[in-house]
Amino acid sequence: MRNMPTIVIRHSAVLAHASKRPPGYVEAVLAKCRPIGDGRLEIAEKDYRALKKKYDPDSGGPGTELKMLLAGFPFYIQTTASCSCNAKAKVMDKQGAEWCRANLATIVGWLKDEHTRRGLKVPFSSIGATALIKIAIRRARKRTNV
Repeated sequence: MRNMPTIVIRHSAVLAHASKRPPGYVEAVLAKCRPIGDGRLEIAEKDYRALKKKYDPDSGGPGTELKMLLAGFPFYIQTTASCSCNAKAKVMDKQGAEWCRANLATIVGWLKDEHTRRGLKVPFSSIGATALIKIAIRRARKRTNV
């Protein structure tokens, strides 16, 4: 694993996460790791990202990033049991940044529909919504290095 970026993880953390992951998780992680002492393991960054994507698919993406942007200042818009926000965020996360970039108009439409359904007093801005989606895509790409 020399000459390539690596990440150090703890063996105990791998075992702790096993109960929340599908069968084969521990074996798959350990197969890609090299012990470096004191219960620490070294794994190539590309292998770490691939395993993270495979075993923790809900770890984020453009939809998750967009939800975080909307939940924060100055919007404070939270998901509710009656909205389709979580389902749409999962679609965005699953399809990925490129799909979101190619389907900006669709996502802006989703936001506009939800804005209307909620009867928000602030006027809807397609330009503002597009900018937020692009920020979410950029943040997702930065976080996953893709």
